[in-house]
Amino acid sequence: MRNRGLAIGLGWLVAVLLCWPGMSDAATYQLQVASVPERVFMYFVEDRTMPRIEAYLDDMRRSKFVLFRDRQPQPLELEQPEQSAPFPVNVTLPKRNDPWGATTWDGEAGQLVVFRVRGKQSNYQKLRRVAVQTDGVVTRFPVRGIPASRLQPMQVPATAAGYLTHVLESGTFPVWVERRAASYDGLSVIVGRHHNAQESDTVYLVVRMPQVGRAYKVILGWKTVKREGGYANTQGKRN
Repeated sequence: MRNRGLAIGLGWLVAVLLCWPGMSDAATYQLQVASVPERVFMYFVEDRTMPRIEAYLDDMRRSKFVLFRDRQPQPLELEQPEQSAPFPVNVTLPKRNDPWGATTWDGEAGQLVVFRVRGKQSNYQKLRRVAVQTDGVVTRFPVRGIPASRLQPMQVPATAAGYLTHVLESGTFPVWVERRAASYDGLSVIVGRHHNAQESDTVYLVVRMPQVGRAYKVILGWKTVKREGGYANTQGKRN
């Protein structure tokens, strides 16, 4: 009888531990990113949504002619490891019959994982358009510079790439993202601008993992910018 009571007590203890925050099994998350020329991106825009672009990119016979294969998300380790997910994450590069580059990882709610996207080409070096799948709908969000007077998070903020590198190295990147970038079900998108025309912009995809594992889809529209004196002419242009 005593053994039976002990067994019941242990069973309750195990159940409580499994339900306790931070003691549950890690959930699985996935990030899929497609990089295309800006003209292809804009062809599918209907108001702010893009209902047809997923089907187009899923069709490998067509999408293979417009996808940039050199811009897969690469995981970054933060200076504050207690806030980030365990590494390494499982990075799956696109297969011949899969136009999306699927990156999967395991983590727990509240952890942070950061991915960097950069092109290796000297053309299509400027990130001009961003769309994120939210609530099952692909929605376009504007990419804009951060005004000095703005304190609220922006949809897709853009700032100097060198400054973002400094913030990453200083260990304050999670706090900066929370203050400056909007979150779409835990996903934030930040753009680092390079003024040298030969360098690709840097895109940071930041996921603060929600309670339940989920899959994210991001579509990036890139543009070749005219060069004047060896530098990209981007002054005065907005989305």
